[in-house]
Amino acid sequence: QSDTAGWGVKILEDLSGQVWAGSVEGGVYKVNELTDQLELVFTGPAIRDLYVDKKGILWAGANTGLWSTDKDWTKMSPFKINETGTFLGEWTYSLIGDDADNLWIGTDVAIVKLGADRKNKEIFGIKNGVQVNGFPDLGYAYNDKDGRVYFASSPNGYFTFRPEEFKKASGKQALYAMDLKVNNQAVNPEKNGILETSLYKADEIRLNYNENNFSLSFAAVDLRAELKKRIFYMLEGYDLEWQESLSGQKVTYNKVPSGNYTLTFKTAIRNSSDWEEKSLRISIAPPWWKTSWAYGAYATLLVLGVFYFDKYQKRRILAKEKALAKEKELAHAREIEKAYVKLKATQNQLVHSEKMASLGELTAGIAHEIQNPLNFVNNFSEVSVELLEEMQEELSNGDLEDAKALMEDIKQNLDKINHHGKRADGIVKGMLQHSRASSGEKELTDLNVLADEYLRLAYHGLRAKDKTFNATLDTHFDKALGKVNVVPQDIGRVILNLITNAFYVVKEKSSFAKASEDETYEPTVTVSTKKTKNGVEISVKDNGNGIPKKIQDKIFQPFFTTKPTGEGTGLGLSMSYDIVTKGHEGELRVDTKEGKGTTFTIELPIN
Repeated sequence: QSDTAGWGVKILEDLSGQVWAGSVEGGVYKVNELTDQLELVFTGPAIRDLYVDKKGILWAGANTGLWSTDKDWTKMSPFKINETGTFLGEWTYSLIGDDADNLWIGTDVAIVKLGADRKNKEIFGIKNGVQVNGFPDLGYAYNDKDGRVYFASSPNGYFTFRPEEFKKASGKQALYAMDLKVNNQAVNPEKNGILETSLYKADEIRLNYNENNFSLSFAAVDLRAELKKRIFYMLEGYDLEWQESLSGQKVTYNKVPSGNYTLTFKTAIRNSSDWEEKSLRISIAPPWWKTSWAYGAYATLLVLGVFYFDKYQKRRILAKEKALAKEKELAHAREIEKAYVKLKATQNQLVHSEKMASLGELTAGIAHEIQNPLNFVNNFSEVSVELLEEMQEELSNGDLEDAKALMEDIKQNLDKINHHGKRADGIVKGMLQHSRASSGEKELTDLNVLADEYLRLAYHGLRAKDKTFNATLDTHFDKALGKVNVVPQDIGRVILNLITNAFYVVKEKSSFAKASEDETYEPTVTVSTKKTKNGVEISVKDNGNGIPKKIQDKIFQPFFTTKPTGEGTGLGLSMSYDIVTKGHEGELRVDTKEGKGTTFTIELPIN
């Protein structure tokens, strides 16, 4: 294509080997390798330079600024650096990229750096040592293998630099508000006035309702005088969008309604992304007849008027409503009292049921334990009767020696009768003590005897119900335990509950083992006592199935039970926990392994 302007045609070969050409007469062409002819691809302005960046975007310097293609090279359009669409310079003479993919542009007024994100630009002009005298200055650009960038400058030679050594200048400026006028009158700082300090130091302006016409100006101080300054401002709560002002230009607001506002103003070097922002609170008081206390007075007067206007009628209605409300409250209180009494009775009944249930578990065991001493009493009584008859015969025959011998045998029998009678009496007294209400009085108690007695009674009670059940009773009692100060009825109930539960779980596992023909399982319940440094421990251990992990946190909750309906109240462990922890300031712990068994440990302090 001919070069009528005499400026030449820019030739570019892309990474695929395709040759492109930009013409000053307008448009971008590519060379058809088959026909060796130029084909117009993009129409547009006069093209001075072409460049492909690292993202594969084609850039063109033109007489109307900077142009670029999309990533697929389907169209070319003017490049816009911001929402205004402006770009410094009318002509774009030369384009070159650096190692960081920044785009360096030679224009008719300056060198422009377009960041790798293509969103920010930085201008290097006279202040930076770049003096451009129009075309053909900055007409050609080049970068060498070391990354140094060159721009040809005629007749000034050339400019060269390393892009990575440039430091971006801050666009921030010192920003101030000044020249405040209210109702066209200048305002000076004074205590309790509109301003208490100089405006440039102030955080707040306080105005009365009749001072809602005000003006002020902004100053952006920057020693780089050739840089244009712009200031944007907005009275939040009043302005709908940002307004623009020149530095030093007066900004006026008239008839601003009462309220609290924030005047925000910001400035930056033109074409820079760095902003300096400040805020100033402005409060405009309402007139006295629109203040909150005035509205309160209006409301008070209205209420008083209505109140006195209908005073008699309201008093009568209120009295009636109070009487009805009081009657409802009394009825509600009576219902609550009835519910409480009923709940208390139900609670006592449940507790009593739990006590009687534990006593019921012992009934068969008690019968078994009493039967043994009664059998001894009966047997020795019968033998003693026979011995008395023999002694009478010996006395009739005058044989005193044989009579004395028989008398000694009778005495021994009577001692045995007395011993077994006391044994039966002790069992009965123990059960009576268990069944009666606890006095709450602590007394010295032999815990070894208490635990052993309840172990055997509970076992024989279960055996009386199920003759097929057998279990190993294992005891380990610490002889050094001594007597401990406890409430025997309460601690007895705890021990009995734990032992009864232990027998229940080993019986359950034993039944399952028999059903599955497992002859290796031997149900065992172990009761042990131990004196510790701070107190005593009573442990009840079984080799049942253990407690599933998902319910371990619930076992001490009231009414929680794993037994079938009708076989447990769910209060046993809950009552036991309260007796140990609240009644004796002790601790009730559980250690369990699923499939292996469970150990409950009662820990009681000595004091």
